[in-house]
Amino acid sequence: MKTRTILILLWSISLFHSFGQSKEAKYISKKFALEHQYEGDFTTVKNTIAGYEPYRPYLKYVLVGFDAYKLAYWTDIGGEEKWLSGSILVPKEYNETNKNVLMFCHGTIFNQDVPSNWNSPIHIEALPAMGNRITFLPDYLGYGTSSEDVPAYMQKKITVQQLQEFVEYGFMALEKLEVPFSKQMDVVGFSQGGHAALALAESQSESKNSIYDLKNVVSIGGPIDINENLDYILKKQTFASAAYLTYIFGSYGHYYWENNVSGIFNEPYDQLTKDFANGNSTLKMLKDSTTVDIRALMNPKFLEDFLGNKNHWMRKDFASNSITPFETDIPVLLIHGIKDEDVPFATTKKFFNELKKQNEVEKVTFYPLDNLNHIESGFLGIQLALDFLTD
Repeated sequence: MKTRTILILLWSISLFHSFGQSKEAKYISKKFALEHQYEGDFTTVKNTIAGYEPYRPYLKYVLVGFDAYKLAYWTDIGGEEKWLSGSILVPKEYNETNKNVLMFCHGTIFNQDVPSNWNSPIHIEALPAMGNRITFLPDYLGYGTSSEDVPAYMQKKITVQQLQEFVEYGFMALEKLEVPFSKQMDVVGFSQGGHAALALAESQSESKNSIYDLKNVVSIGGPIDINENLDYILKKQTFASAAYLTYIFGSYGHYYWENNVSGIFNEPYDQLTKDFANGNSTLKMLKDSTTVDIRALMNPKFLEDFLGNKNHWMRKDFASNSITPFETDIPVLLIHGIKDEDVPFATTKKFFNELKKQNEVEKVTFYPLDNLNHIESGFLGIQLALDFLTD
């Protein structure tokens, strides 16, 4: 505990000066810590977004300047105490109690450019999403203050716990800052974040959360069925994001299979994945060292067994963390690029049709994006999400 406390006190202020100077104000309690990160005036925020060409269409959504705060908090995951983190954006002179708080869940990344580390591209994505709203930007387990932990990659129970607790401590932080806020929430997620957003909606359909009232959920290119996603990738000859494979098998190896990931990959990738499952290699090492050649990457016997057996023993754990159609009174928007090479469009379309059967038609909306791949659909998808939440 003493070491952790020292780490809190030694949080450094990033040098991403384009967002203005930090006030360096800190609040620390036994449960959570809050640190002012940045103060950005309206003109600086607009100029920053204008400096990144893919984000320029977001300029119309930028309405005000903001203050950013780093939030970290204690939690228990699987019987172990963890120190998790994220960022909170608060619009300047905010005085709203009837405007939904927004949570933005980021996609898969292989470094520590996460919300709690301010010099992150995720903030450029989230700034327009703020749209004069309080915005919560959670890190996931294995990132930010928990970077020494193995990430729980696309694992519903842990993901939902993290998001719910971030909201709980986020509300505590806002009270400490004396910022008025609504307890109604909108959630937008891209890629892995889309899976997270839907997992939260699915959990809400089973048991309402008493801390917040979830009002809208948007998933942009989010994996729905993890088994179908793996099949989609493993049948390719090459896959540009092949580190996704060493990542997900390594993560599930750690949390589900007692680090038993031998025989999935050819060497040296087999040892790389074992090291990751044991916490001895990093996400960056996976990204830098994993070949894009699927046949060179995968053990041929495993590949044949996994693709040829829909009852392969690993599939039950992937199935338990996939999103299943659920009844909901929350409006759900699914956005997906038709030419997505990372996450199969057909799976999202099938999920949409199944979701419609269980719910009022107006509660579920699907925007297929013509001629757009995974990343391209993310850029346009955020704009569509903001328009959807504004209507």
